[in-house]
Amino acid sequence: KIMNVYKDLPYLVFISNNSSKYITTVINFVGQFSTSTMAILRVISDILLTSALMLLLLFSIGYYLFLCVLIIILFFYIWAKFLTPLLEEYGRLSNKFSKIQIQNIQESIKGFKDLVILSKFPFFIKKIINAQRIVNNNQIKSKLIIISPSFIIEFILVCIVIGTTFFLTTISKNPSSIFPILTVVLMVIIRLKPTVTSIITNVGTINLSKNAVNILYKDFQILFKKPSPKTKE
Repeated sequence: KIMNVYKDLPYLVFISNNSSKYITTVINFVGQFSTSTMAILRVISDILLTSALMLLLLFSIGYYLFLCVLIIILFFYIWAKFLTPLLEEYGRLSNKFSKIQIQNIQESIKGFKDLVILSKFPFFIKKIINAQRIVNNNQIKSKLIIISPSFIIEFILVCIVIGTTFFLTTISKNPSSIFPILTVVLMVIIRLKPTVTSIITNVGTINLSKNAVNILYKDFQILFKKPSPKTKE
């Protein structure tokens, strides 16, 4: 589909962009779009599962659940407020320098003979390596941001289990009666941990792919003859 867009571009528009832009879009951005689409579907599925688990907890521990939900929502808010913009920026930089890297490779191959004669080949190799280093650094940073919340979520859920045990022990006159409820809570928490982690991971993936999706959207707008949003590349 994207190749049809480029095929139908006016000639002056087509030559206004370096061919590395089109190569990067076809090789990298389309894959990121597919990944983000799957991530959206997983987020929807995980939210439905989480809602069902929360409903089960509501019948088990009542209004104490709202405090637990409030803690998790607060964590989500802090993560989205401060780390999501970083993911978008890392995704943008990775895409930008991937395009630069492909452009340098193309130019070095096309002018291979002249570069060797003029001893300029090491200069292009250095530019390619530097671009790849920047791409790798941004990918590492983004992965750390995506996976790090799982450890914090695990700590929060452990605290919820401890707090639930204390809460049930305090309000119950018969300590042995809390074990069935506590068993349900533990089972739900065990299932809740990977689900919440999956939501955060997939939301991070969506934000990381946001720049690539916007660029694809901009290109497809040309096919449908609609005005396109301004996107940093």
